[in-house]
Amino acid sequence: MEPSAREFIEALIQIRELSVTGDQIQSQAVLIFAEGQVRVGQCGPCGAITREIHQYIDRKVRHLPVAGKPCDLLFQEYQFLCRLCRHTWVGPLAFLSPNQLYTTVYEQYVAERCREHRWQRVSVLETLGYAAVEGIDKRVLQGKLSEREGLGVRVLGIDEIAQHQGHRDVVCVLSDIEHGKVIEVLKSRTKAALEPYFDGLLPSQRAAIEVISIDMWAA
Repeated sequence: MEPSAREFIEALIQIRELSVTGDQIQSQAVLIFAEGQVRVGQCGPCGAITREIHQYIDRKVRHLPVAGKPCDLLFQEYQFLCRLCRHTWVGPLAFLSPNQLYTTVYEQYVAERCREHRWQRVSVLETLGYAAVEGIDKRVLQGKLSEREGLGVRVLGIDEIAQHQGHRDVVCVLSDIEHGKVIEVLKSRTKAALEPYFDGLLPSQRAAIEVISIDMWAA
């Protein structure tokens, strides 16, 4: 796939966790093939950071329409393995709620359509089942309620890990320790890389952080 075409599609779907590898335009839908960019996870039971992948799981999820056609993303989700406690888990992915068939931004799009039309009409417009539209709308509304209640990361973990074994391309991993999930991967482990991240948080997000767990080093 030509770099310019890949860059265009990546800008179109706006999902940083995926790297586009190909596309296929069909009469009734658009298929976009991609691979995951973030190959590190945090073990829930013991808190260890790992890049050990136990297996790959094929996924097909619905994304925002492209040129008026339904758009599906096809990629492999990673099931991680913790070498310390042998626990395995999948994801999580920032653009996709656990065990869902739709990206988060697509669910928000559908919920917005539900403010204009009845669920039955949205079901027809989006070629989705009635129960799917109802479930999406309820999830989005519940999520907005949780945001208003000020839910955020309370225990923040800051650690480092090499992207590839034996290499020095070390990245900084920020994680929600209480819920065992990676929330951000920065390209550098330095203070200069961390400061812009914290500056970009909302005041409520900064206020929610009560504990930071960090393996200190000189830089």
